Amino acid sequence: MLNYLIFCENCRKKLDELSQLQFVEENSDRGFCSESCILEFYKPYMHEFSELELNLRKKLNIDFNENANSILSDEHYFDQILKKPTTELMCSNELNQDFYLHVLEFSVEDKLYYYLAVLAKYEKEPSFIYFRTIANDIRFVDEFIKAFKAQSLSENQKASLDFQVPSEWVEEVENKKSHFLAEHLVFRKDSDIPFEEFGYFDKYLDETLQSPDEVFQFEDDYGDLIYTSIKSFASQGQTFFYLVLGMKYEDSKSEQVAFLPILGFPTQDQDLYFKYAKGQKISGKLKN
Repeated sequence: MLNYLIFCENCRKKLDELSQLQFVEENSDRGFCSESCILEFYKPYMHEFSELELNLRKKLNIDFNENANSILSDEHYFDQILKKPTTELMCSNELNQDFYLHVLEFSVEDKLYYYLAVLAKYEKEPSFIYFRTIANDIRFVDEFIKAFKAQSLSENQKASLDFQVPSEWVEEVENKKSHFLAEHLVFRKDSDIPFEEFGYFDKYLDETLQSPDEVFQFEDDYGDLIYTSIKSFASQGQTFFYLVLGMKYEDSKSEQVAFLPILGFPTQDQDLYFKYAKGQKISGKLKN
């Protein structure tokens, strides 16, 4: 039965075959039924990069260039920024999402311009554009690159995860994800936060893991320890819980511990909260 539970990440439309899904991110299980759903799902990401641009221009007192629109609509430069950028950077956040920054440096009528684009890639090819802009001030480029790099893991965090999680553990987490997702579909109420809005709450996953209000551990049906991190939030006039279920893997050689998220979701349903706030309540924070 679980093999046939294939849903669009955005609209939650059930699909008959996996081949009907369109994927944007490498090594991600987020699939979409249409380009409109892709655009709708990633709107919050696009908004964040646009806000970053506005804040940097205000900080540096740099106006939008009058030639920006004509350059952005030029197919030649569009092809160059995707395939032959002057500079290419890649950063990953703590959810293992990869973001690519392409910078193209070129001249028009002896004036130097910079074309910036933030992309997602799938099978090593650009698959989605979060953001594009044109600048003619190197200060803006430098500040944007600094802000972009700040989204990645710190060097200390990277060093703490320099061991390889065995593939069988990764596979086990994927299997449990299917189980808990199916269970979630049974117990959630129609009046709870709609599935199509879940993408807007992804930003709360990391904070829930780093500074949870509560952490519980319980044994699932297979005798494995499952950890539930819970944190309450208030945003735009609504209050909700964000829950993250996961497992811990300890490397015997380095004695380092990695937390492997299984499922994260928001809820306003007290009954659903109590369903997962079970087992032994433990103190302290789980290291992501």
